[in-house]
Formats: sequence, structure tokens, C-alpha cells
Amino acid sequence: MNLTEEVHEILYTYDFHLKNKGFTYEFQAREEASVMADRAALTEVIINLIDNAIKYSPENRRIELTAGTDGAKGYLAVRDFGVGISRADQKHIFDKFYRVSTGNLAKASGTGLGLSLVKQLLEQQNGQISVYSDVGKGSTFTIYLPLAT
Repeated sequence: MNLTEEVHEILYTYDFHLKNKGFTYEFQAREEASVMADRAALTEVIINLIDNAIKYSPENRRIELTAGTDGAKGYLAVRDFGVGISRADQKHIFDKFYRVSTGNLAKASGTGLGLSLVKQLLEQQNGQISVYSDVGKGSTFTIYLPLAT
């Protein structure tokens, strides 16, 4: 499937929701990326990452999405400018039921299953997820999926 087209479709569907929450967003496709992925699972992954960006960005309501290729993988990075995640918590955020217990992250509602589900859905498709985050500056979650041959 074409990753760029899928992201455009999700953003088209989510446009009202994002704007209603006061968010601006930008999507940049560096290259077209045809990836091996299940459409329903990939949609679930992307929506979860966008929802987390909304949930954890109470002040600076901006989201940047970037797609492209990196070697034999296609990628999508979802960047927010919210509360960020400490280095200690980054080690556990993909664990089932893990919830940050202090600070602004602890105030948000949730079960601690979203990122665990995202990781599981990606691994079932030979994909991966990474996070880069600074407390007070936001987070970037990047998913990687094998390119279609």
C-alpha cells in the first residue's frame, strides 16, 4: 500500500477533529513509500499516534507528520510539541498498562495500552517503532515498515 496516500486519507478524515481541538498540522512526504502493511492495522497505528499527540499537547497545538524511505523501509514520523517523555519513562512506554506516574503525562486519561498495541501491530507486519522525546519540548514517534518490492 502507498503510505503517503494512506496518511493523506487519514488526515482528510481527521481534519475536522484536529481543527476542532485547535490543532494545526503539516504533512510532508519526502518520497513515495509503498509499504507491506495491513490497511486496517496501519490506520489504527497512525490514528493512535495522532490521538496521543493531541492528548499530550495541551499548550502548543501543532503536529508535524513526515513520510519517506530509509533503506529498505518506509517510515512515518509523527511529531508533537507537547509535554514530552522523560528518558526513564521512554524505556517503558511500549509496555502493556504502563502509565507515567508523575507530571503532566500522569494527568491524561488512558489505560496504558495504546502504544503497546501500536508496537504489537507493527511487529506483526515486520515493522518497528521508535521514540525521541524531550520533556517540555515534545515527542516524535517514528514507525518503520518494509518497502513493497
